[in-house]
Amino acid sequence: MRVPLSVIVIAFVLAEITGFVLVGKALGVLATLGLVFLGMLTGTLLIRHLSLGALRKMRAEIKGGRAPARPIAEAAVLGFGALLILVPGFLSDILGIALFIPAVRRMLWRSLQRRFEATPGRSATAPGERPTVIDLDRSEYGSASSPSVHPDSPWRREEGSVP
Repeated sequence: MRVPLSVIVIAFVLAEITGFVLVGKALGVLATLGLVFLGMLTGTLLIRHLSLGALRKMRAEIKGGRAPARPIAEAAVLGFGALLILVPGFLSDILGIALFIPAVRRMLWRSLQRRFEATPGRSATAPGERPTVIDLDRSEYGSASSPSVHPDSPWRREEGSVP
């Protein structure tokens, strides 16, 4: 059973509010606000730092003649983690920090790579879906100058003739 996105968002917001209440009770209001502002500042600095690092990695991959798929995916995950840290809330901070753990990023990369990587010999279409490429035999096409190939085709009209 699929859970609607709105239910997930509402549950996440309620969990964030619960986190604020629990941390506020344990540390006090000023310390809680200080932690929130520290998280926002950290997220801002991380986004700024990561964007420059990601550009350097992508440039190095391209110079090496390789596709920069992994650096792009890693930059996206790190950027999303930094964005989660930037958003006020303790649960989002924990999720954002988890995305900075290399083992978590490797696990995400493996799952995304399996899902999106093209494998030679496998069809790109889903089962039951029609392919978008049509292979023709040599007998099914010919030169445009050959009059025997579809003489009534609208593409064979002489120049200057009106359809």
